[in-house]
Amino acid sequence: MMRYHRQRNAVIICCLLVTSLGMVSGQGSPRFQMSEPQVRLDSFFFFNSAAIALAMDFPGATVRYSLENEEVTAQSDEYVSPIQLTHSDTLVARAFHPDLTPSSPLRVSAYKIHPTTQVATVRTFPSPSSQYAGAGVSVLTDHQKGELNFASDTEQWLGWEVDTLRLSLAWAKPTGIRAISCSFLQNHGAWIFPPQRIVVRHHGESVGEATIEVPKQEAPTAFRLVHIKIDEKVYANLEVELLSVRLPSWHQGAGRSAWIFMDELLTFETQN
Repeated sequence: MMRYHRQRNAVIICCLLVTSLGMVSGQGSPRFQMSEPQVRLDSFFFFNSAAIALAMDFPGATVRYSLENEEVTAQSDEYVSPIQLTHSDTLVARAFHPDLTPSSPLRVSAYKIHPTTQVATVRTFPSPSSQYAGAGVSVLTDHQKGELNFASDTEQWLGWEVDTLRLSLAWAKPTGIRAISCSFLQNHGAWIFPPQRIVVRHHGESVGEATIEVPKQEAPTAFRLVHIKIDEKVYANLEVELLSVRLPSWHQGAGRSAWIFMDELLTFETQN
């Protein structure tokens, strides 16, 4: 197995990776799988539009894609220029080559924010770790994504090493809310995992929750956006409880609480 790593200043980076998948049918030579395409997303959260650029630096390769999280085949649209999104969407892309196995699907999502959406005031209990306090708790509602390399982006990420993290959300006036999304970092080498469970409560009663599966092996560094549907009602305040992962048996820190790194919290108002 050979790995080629390329680091770029992009929101999302995919490594050029070629892996052996076995033998070509009826032939004695090995058949290899294409790596996932490289992708640059100019704005994870946007008000008007977002642009997604794809690339595959491999001779003879083509990149095909679909929108609305549909699967990509050899008959899907071929990528030729950056794709403009004007609403929340998930793009799926794969690299193809006539002599190689197509890549695994690459998925990238962007989320449109309504410009009139009220921003909640957020407080956290406990406060972030002093070494990962970013520019303060206001970064959770500034609609700015942190970078994958959290060490080089000390302003946007907030980090906690706790068993339970609680967030208090309050609106200036009661607002109809239908969902909440929390944006996390996944970096297993740095002991950073998304929380295992998220519960949204109103006056102590659960109005929505989500469970995140603990991976069975180390996975690449990535962003993780967790979407929690809640009971569609008018709220003046909500509480969000995040339960951290106990590092799994395959991890060098097995048994300890993982770090939670968070850079954004979005609320989605009830649709009229």
